[in-house]
Amino acid sequence: MKKYTFLLLLAIYLPGVSAQNYMHQLEIDRQFEKTQKEVTLDMHIHLNKLDLDSRHLLMLTPVLESEDGSVQKELPPMVVTGKNRTKVISRMEALGQGDIYRETPYTVVARQKKESQQISYNQTLPYESWMRNGRLILREEVAGCVNCELSEDQKELMSPLLGEPYKPVYKTSFVTPEVEEIKNRDEVRELRLTFKVNSVVLQPDIDNNRSELEKVDSIIRAILYDDDLTLTNLKITGYASPEGGTQANLRLSEGRARALADYISATHGINKNQFSLFWKGEDWEGLEAAVQSSEMTEKEKEDVLDIIRNTESDATRKSKLQAYNGGRTYRWMLAELYPSLRRNNCIIDFTVRQFELEKAREMIRTNPKLMSLNEMYIVATSYPAGSAESQEAFDIAVRMFPTSPAAANNSAADLIEKGDYRSALSKLELIKEQPESWTNLGIVLAEMGRYEEAKEYFNKASQQGSVEARQNLVELEKLLEDL
Repeated sequence: MKKYTFLLLLAIYLPGVSAQNYMHQLEIDRQFEKTQKEVTLDMHIHLNKLDLDSRHLLMLTPVLESEDGSVQKELPPMVVTGKNRTKVISRMEALGQGDIYRETPYTVVARQKKESQQISYNQTLPYESWMRNGRLILREEVAGCVNCELSEDQKELMSPLLGEPYKPVYKTSFVTPEVEEIKNRDEVRELRLTFKVNSVVLQPDIDNNRSELEKVDSIIRAILYDDDLTLTNLKITGYASPEGGTQANLRLSEGRARALADYISATHGINKNQFSLFWKGEDWEGLEAAVQSSEMTEKEKEDVLDIIRNTESDATRKSKLQAYNGGRTYRWMLAELYPSLRRNNCIIDFTVRQFELEKAREMIRTNPKLMSLNEMYIVATSYPAGSAESQEAFDIAVRMFPTSPAAANNSAADLIEKGDYRSALSKLELIKEQPESWTNLGIVLAEMGRYEEAKEYFNKASQQGSVEARQNLVELEKLLEDL
């Protein structure tokens, strides 16, 4: 009797304890898409190769899981029943017996062996950010009788669900600088020439005059012997130190300006009509600057500057300075500060011819002062965008034209092409009130994830007529829709 009972129980429960897996018999097509703020899972499960035991119930549950596994979202399951199991379920439903399934299925399919069958599954749900890099799992549960589980398995169907978001292709904005039709340049030199007392005769060989004169001689020679340069004018201004008579000092400053012009004309064969002469007489402004930067005590500086600034008459100003501090400060000023005020200022004006590309590429490294901003732009854009050569040219343009919004913008644009957004931002922030910067500023902010600020600058630039900004705004909207 014992033996019979054991065999009977074995016959009844053997299917319930033998593991069964059907996942490998399924062919699955799947697609996961995002549209605006929703995602849609579309699957087609082909049952053609499914050899389901007639007593079994197969439950297939799609599960969305975050990349780190911390979030799971189960979707309604699909149920496939074998022939005998279908009959059992039908009787239970006819008798009104509930709890046939653990949860309401998306669909129930009765498997018809040797027949072509397919489950079409479609679910739409709100998009959550964790879904982008998450995965789709199909969980399989097999039951052999009511409420008895035979096996459970799962298979990863997709990872990641959406992959990387839309990658915008932004268009940088370069500003073409205006052509400088006539490139006017100048060189400024200060000369501290020694003249004998009350004399306007220039003697090159006394004291330090020879080295002082070389300051202008070297520049003039360089211009006269360079085919790219043309001398146009020399502006010479004479100054005198404020001691002695005012009118006498005015005549001295005039005579010494003329003496320097005569020397330059005779030395270099320059026509006198190319000179412009000015004389300022006593150099009170120069004295004020010299006092401010001197080694006087703060009390002395304050008192002397008060005399210079707040005394109306030159004669009275001189007498007050001579009397101040018993004359000690004045004597020190005569020795240390006044000689530098006996000076000539020389501005040498010249023009530079326009450079062809190859010459411009050479000049931007050797003598960029002779180039226009437009020529520097042509050099920079002759190299590949974002290259070391283009960035060097744009940086030189910024250095030579530090107040030009176009120069700063173009340098930033090239950094954007290189992918160096932080360096680009540091340049653009200096000109962010200038419309030239708005398109590129929008790109940098977008690449840094500051999307609302980026949208604001793209809109502002679009209103100013920027085609690039309008295109960039479309690209940004595509990205935002896909995030």
